[in-house]
Amino acid sequence: MKYHALEYVSDRLDALQIPRTYFLCGQFLEAMLSVFGDETIKPLFDSVPNLIEIADHTYSHNVFKFIPARSDKSPISVEKIVDEYRYNTMFLSRVFGRDLRNRGLRTPLGHFRGLTGEYELVNKLTEEGVLYVSSDLRDKSSSINPPLVDEDGSLRQPYFYDTRLLEIPSHGWQDTAFCRQSKTPLNTTPPSSYPDIIEYYHFLISEAVTLSKMSGKDFYLGLVLHPYNIWQYDKPRAMFDDLYQLSLGLGAEFACYKNVCDQLIRK
Repeated sequence: MKYHALEYVSDRLDALQIPRTYFLCGQFLEAMLSVFGDETIKPLFDSVPNLIEIADHTYSHNVFKFIPARSDKSPISVEKIVDEYRYNTMFLSRVFGRDLRNRGLRTPLGHFRGLTGEYELVNKLTEEGVLYVSSDLRDKSSSINPPLVDEDGSLRQPYFYDTRLLEIPSHGWQDTAFCRQSKTPLNTTPPSSYPDIIEYYHFLISEAVTLSKMSGKDFYLGLVLHPYNIWQYDKPRAMFDDLYQLSLGLGAEFACYKNVCDQLIRK
């Protein structure tokens, strides 16, 4: 079923010519390759290279920091994080046949305010050549529905750590909530039916477009989407077509995370 989920995501995004970033967990990719083989799995993540970014989601999927809402998870050490990044560098470069030393990194589960205060870790990731991190994925209660606007009224947008490592946060529900599979306690009830999920995304993107117009600046809206979860809640198999159409109607565009990184670093 996980293979079918990956195949569906790849096929629809290719057909619609939608840029995307795949944050790959090394352990998961190794398992998929061992079952299905390189020739079957690799094209799912590398079908249209100019539209696809290969990024990192660690090897083991262990968290970087303590998460108050997930006390069952214990953070791994800075040394272990770096070791896993280096292993994935060799592994991903071999699988995809190109140099992937410098890539983005999304932390497992994510954190409130990302890696703020983690000076040693941020320094080490910068030294390793990480292009950007996407770790600011939770709200102030450490739940998985961060807002578009922070408590002080500022837009929740990408920012730099002291080393000039870029953080690209996410917004709205992580989609594990739609299938009620998240182990994080939820403060509000997320949508679960497909029509309600699409209506929710319509509202989220509309709000981002409104904030962009009000501020006179681009608004970078980050989503956390998992292929296996999409396979479960997207029963009509129409999600990407619907997202494409509603984004087109609202004047929003799709982009890889690296494109956002490149654009912001050039400023």
